[in-house]
Amino acid sequence: MRLHGLVRDVERYSIENSLQRVTGYLLQNVDPQATGLPVVTLPVNKNLIASRLNLTPETFSRMLHQLTESGLIEVNGREIVLLDADRLRGRVG
Repeated sequence: MRLHGLVRDVERYSIENSLQRVTGYLLQNVDPQATGLPVVTLPVNKNLIASRLNLTPETFSRMLHQLTESGLIEVNGREIVLLDADRLRGRVG
């Protein structure tokens, strides 16, 4: 399973743009315990997540800012609220 996950990650890096990778990450990591709007709690700092997505920290921050400006997410420290998950899904792949 781990190898399959790594292969999927490499495919994603070569096919998806940075916005699609960030959006996909957010959608895959929604807190299942959250009530109301979907919430993603970042388990580590943003630099490590950027590295995991094969992005620079600046690009990761820019993508979060772009999604915030589009009214799709709201960033509160390590918590990211998905304000419009359906529109986010439309941006993936």
